[in-house]
Amino acid sequence: MKTKQDLLSKMGELGACHEATEYVTSSRKRTAKSIWMACDNIDWLCWFAFRVRPDLCKTFALRWADKAVRVYAPIALRKLGFEADAAKLEALPAIVDESTAKNAARAARSAADEADAAAYAAYAAYAADAAYAAGDAAAYAAIAAFAASAASAVSAASAAASYAGVEGVRQQQLNELHAMWEEICNAR
Repeated sequence: MKTKQDLLSKMGELGACHEATEYVTSSRKRTAKSIWMACDNIDWLCWFAFRVRPDLCKTFALRWADKAVRVYAPIALRKLGFEADAAKLEALPAIVDESTAKNAARAARSAADEADAAAYAAYAAYAADAAYAAGDAAAYAAIAAFAASAASAVSAASAAASYAGVEGVRQQQLNELHAMWEEICNAR
């Protein structure tokens, strides 16, 4: 895919939503790559990437679910004194497939339930929210056979980071998706 028209044709072939098609159509950019690089809608980028290169998108979703469960949720839990729950999540094996994603989702939701039950002050709920979001990220990654699930896993990871007070995650995700362009274009 080189031109804007190439991108529009591929989007039409794949059944892209009206809003995404309109975004590309109204863009003043002429190349498919420049339009991709300017797009900041992670859901659209994940949707397109998944349909063209599902292997890349699933790996991307699993990686972000792993960060949500083993990095962001523990930060939020630890900030509010849930050391044991944070340590349990950090000790989980890396999320690399459906099985590890399901196990991580269960562990994150368990930590969230414990934090939620102990949330005697309003701010403690953020630790529970981070752990729930991490659990969602892992659960969505486990079923990332569908583009919507991959996008949901990425969004949930971003939410977990936000609850943990970690900034810049959404931009990191966009940067990674933008960097995938060459691999997506070289799909056969």
